[in-house]
Amino acid sequence: MPTSEESVCCQEIEKVASEIPENFTCITSNQLFHIMCLDQRIANIHYVMITNQPIQEDLSLHHRNLRRTAYRSFTSWIHGFLGKGVRIAIPSCAVAAVREAYPDPKGNYVGFVKMRDYCAMDMAFDF
Repeated sequence: MPTSEESVCCQEIEKVASEIPENFTCITSNQLFHIMCLDQRIANIHYVMITNQPIQEDLSLHHRNLRRTAYRSFTSWIHGFLGKGVRIAIPSCAVAAVREAYPDPKGNYVGFVKMRDYCAMDMAFDF
């Protein structure tokens, strides 16, 4: 992964490590990870539920949507509800598995994007 924030092992995150199956060393060995993030039928259902949008015909766009959906599913599974705009980088092994399951034909991927910082004046009126 291109940044140190993205280059994190699943064993380094306590909430993720607690979901690693006994006698395994990686979260990608968890059956629920495969169901929630890598099973395209489940990812399609999650995508429609999250976005209220139909499945895209364009394979590149569809895979991009499924990657985002898988990342959201992973985050919800491990961390629960974080709140609007709260983002947490997921382990690089999970990102690699999702990218392998839903590849971009040109190999173009977007890394972890932090929440944008707002102007202090705008934040003063956020309730």
